[in-house]
Amino acid sequence: LRPESSNRYTPPAPDTIGVSVVEPVATAYEPYVTLNGVVAARTVTDVTPQVSGRIVAVSPAFRPGAEFARGDVLFRIDPVQYEAALDGLRAQLELAELRLEQARALAAQDAGSVYEVEAFEAQVAGLKAQVKNAQWNLDQTTARAPADGYVTNIALRPGMRVVNAPSFRAMVFIDQSEPVVAAQIHQIHSRFIEPGQAAEITFKSRPGKVYGAKVRFLFPVTAPGQVHMTGTA
Repeated sequence: LRPESSNRYTPPAPDTIGVSVVEPVATAYEPYVTLNGVVAARTVTDVTPQVSGRIVAVSPAFRPGAEFARGDVLFRIDPVQYEAALDGLRAQLELAELRLEQARALAAQDAGSVYEVEAFEAQVAGLKAQVKNAQWNLDQTTARAPADGYVTNIALRPGMRVVNAPSFRAMVFIDQSEPVVAAQIHQIHSRFIEPGQAAEITFKSRPGKVYGAKVRFLFPVTAPGQVHMTGTA
């Protein structure tokens, strides 16, 4: 008898795969992290007047985009009441110093009391402190720029009244002396970033230009809303 032919599938022979062994070599790894950030002023100051009163003058430079140097006058408050207070205290101090000299002369001749001398000395010292405080109040009627920068409230006009209160601010002053570029870093990438590392910055408003920079500091945790990361810088 002749055996019947079989239709059983016979797999092809496997291909030979070559394997090579490579010895690993340790090299320095320089990660490159791309982040979105925003240019922000390092210091934003609420300008709150130290004394209350009616505004009699504002800087003629009050216009959109106007810049101020440190010490420039922003506005002036009516100083009349503060000048009057200072003049009154100076008059009291002059009289107290005169009485002190008289009391010392009498005490030296055993015609006066030592306690009167001490009382006048205390009175003179107290009045000197009040004069110093009144002079400070008078100086505060002139509001000056705390640094180089610009203000955001240009609606301040003579005749308006400002008050010394924590909830009141005459304007917001943007300090431009040291702008910073702030970026939000994912915790995965934060382990690769350290102060002093080189960085490159690009701006959408200036396409094609790359600016060199350096990492100044790294906050592990920031308060919510401290810096708004929009990614539109």
